[in-house]
Amino acid sequence: MRDRRLHDALRTFGVEAAGLLTEEVRDGEEVPFVIEERGTHPVLYRYSPLTAEFIALRWSALHRLPSYGSAALALESRAGIYLRLRGLPGDDPEPALRDFLERLYDESTTFAFPEERFDELYAELERMLAQATLRATVIAPIHGLELQPPRMELEDGLSLLQPGELSNLPEALTASGESRQAGGDDAVSRATVMCAFETDLPSDAPLPLPEARAQFRDLLSALRLAGAGGVAFSPIAWARAGEGVWHPSPLTHSGEPGREPWRLATEDEAELRELLGVIARSRHAGAVRWALDRFEMGCARALDAEALTDYLLGLRALLADDAGGAGVPLRVAALCAGTGERPVVQRRVELALELERSIVEAGDASDAEALVPELEQYLRALLRDVLCGYLDADLKATADDLLLATGGQSAGGREEIRAHDTRATRPVTEAAGEPDVSDADTRELEAIGADRLEQPAEAAVAQVERPEASETVADVPAEAAVTPCADWGFDEDADSYSAPV
Repeated sequence: MRDRRLHDALRTFGVEAAGLLTEEVRDGEEVPFVIEERGTHPVLYRYSPLTAEFIALRWSALHRLPSYGSAALALESRAGIYLRLRGLPGDDPEPALRDFLERLYDESTTFAFPEERFDELYAELERMLAQATLRATVIAPIHGLELQPPRMELEDGLSLLQPGELSNLPEALTASGESRQAGGDDAVSRATVMCAFETDLPSDAPLPLPEARAQFRDLLSALRLAGAGGVAFSPIAWARAGEGVWHPSPLTHSGEPGREPWRLATEDEAELRELLGVIARSRHAGAVRWALDRFEMGCARALDAEALTDYLLGLRALLADDAGGAGVPLRVAALCAGTGERPVVQRRVELALELERSIVEAGDASDAEALVPELEQYLRALLRDVLCGYLDADLKATADDLLLATGGQSAGGREEIRAHDTRATRPVTEAAGEPDVSDADTRELEAIGADRLEQPAEAAVAQVERPEASETVADVPAEAAVTPCADWGFDEDADSYSAPV
């Protein structure tokens, strides 16, 4: 026994409380009870005394006992630790003493002082108070995931494990308690994996719920980037300190379980660790951060048709020339497919854009189940490569460089990557001389119309670059769409040009 003063103060209070409660029973007061059903065939009944309610009705009288003040004073500085380990709020000695007394006479109908029970509870109390640090644990079920090894240790106290690896689970997560899960979440029965966050903390520190939520959030992002787009956390996490009582806490990033469960094998551990580290260290903002958020929103959707726009918004943020998504299909094909496969990928993205319009205008989402998983894969691949440093964040420039290097062929076989004249309109001086205008140039400008001649140079070029649907890019003279270099005109050797023509 380490603290004789605390021991004696609590024992004296227990003995005086026993005398008061016994006197109440002798005066005809009865301890209420409830009848609980046990078993199924046949049904068994059990009478459970409501001792805590009996004590609560007489707490004002117990509070006036001479020993109450001494017991409260002896426990005062350590009441917060006791209450937290018991899963109760506050740090005042009064609720701590009341809880101790209720446990001392738990399920009793008589109130003779239970010496053995007191010694047992006091020994447990001293073990609680003696700990300078405690092992805090926060757990949450994950749906849509299957784990091959029994346990997978990740980083910073985070681990994935099969439910059988955890002892003393909260009742709501056991077979007998599923129906009482907060919110009636029957998905608990489908949970095959538990996520746990464990850390040591001072015995008087609060539970590490903010740290656990942040770790769970990063893990969810890493799993989705690894390929498990349909994973989702249960909306309720459970936390406790030491061997104390579990108590629930909400999670705001739960989402909806997706299609088939994703199997996480032992050999996937290294990749998952790497992605966790990348996400924790990521400082990407702007388009990359926004696209990642849209990707995760799409993963959390219950229906493919609902996720379609999320994935397209993410791709537009990374690759589009404008809000309408110009350039997205061709650039996705350049970055996500080999040269021979680009037309197929480009066409699939074009179909996804058409499907989005069809859903908005007519509510027709018949092709979503086939197209949306492909978009998810394209966006996932791009985000992973950017976050891991394999691709520069300027994906548009990277895609255009690839297309220029390979001829910039689209699904229709025409050149899509073209140089543009970005010169501002400027007066032509005598020193510079009048530019040479060929007969072909003159005919081209006349076809545009005399009223176009006063437009800026790039506007005129745009008219040349945008032929009618019946025309092709091959009909446009190369010199009308390419900015002349300073050394043009010195010779007519094609090898002297700085870009392909």
